Amino acid sequence: MDLMKKILSHVDWYVMGGKRWLNIIKTVYINFRCLPFRQAVYFPIRCYGAMRFRQLAGKIVLSKVPGSWLKIGVDNVGYRTKGTTTFTLLRGAIMFVDGTVSICQGASIFVGVDAKLTMKEFSTLGDDSEIICKKRITVGVSTRIAWQCQVTDYASHFVVDCKTGRVNTLYREVELGNYCWIGNRTTIQPGTRLPDRIIVASNSLLNKDYISLGLQPYSLIGGQPAKLLRQEVKRIYDKQKEAELMSWFVHNNATYVIINNPQDQD
Repeated sequence: MDLMKKILSHVDWYVMGGKRWLNIIKTVYINFRCLPFRQAVYFPIRCYGAMRFRQLAGKIVLSKVPGSWLKIGVDNVGYRTKGTTTFTLLRGAIMFVDGTVSICQGASIFVGVDAKLTMKEFSTLGDDSEIICKKRITVGVSTRIAWQCQVTDYASHFVVDCKTGRVNTLYREVELGNYCWIGNRTTIQPGTRLPDRIIVASNSLLNKDYISLGLQPYSLIGGQPAKLLRQEVKRIYDKQKEAELMSWFVHNNATYVIINNPQDQD
């Protein structure tokens, strides 16, 4: 009986479209289009599901091959969109991939003329989220951007101050620190800088240099615009600990207490 349930669950997964298939044609094309031949033969860029390349005039730079992997269109959470993932690199654009990076299904990457997008080891762009990079955006190590978020370093249109006649630049760099967790439907605007280990609540607006403002690691921020909500909090990344907590809360309503200091763990 258990074996039959397991078989049926796998059938459901494939029939209902849960499995993101490897898109062989797009995988071959993007590797040989954006990488040197000596790297492309390892196929370190993998495309999954429905993919659309709007333009690939720029290049992708991997920190090491083999050893760096860019996965585009993956299904990381299993309950979000199965939409088309879009990828655009204009003339002179560079996407620097330092380690294993995941771009989830339905997400959009746009790197403009002579712009540079850096995504570091284990960073993730969630389902239906988008990065619009026209100058410079950096996403830190293990920083996870959840679904339906927008990250941009570009303000789209010039605005003049009617009293002074001053016009500010459209472009301001964005820097997200290491081990940050960006909640779903968050908008990150030009000039945003986050220190390491920040949790951002869902539906927030980030539009400041939070490093210069003195925001400390292990903080929770949120709101529109985002402000400090709590300090000394951290997301738990350890899979074994997550499973232990899941099991605990299935059978208990009481708070679980971790004896060891969570700051000592990654």
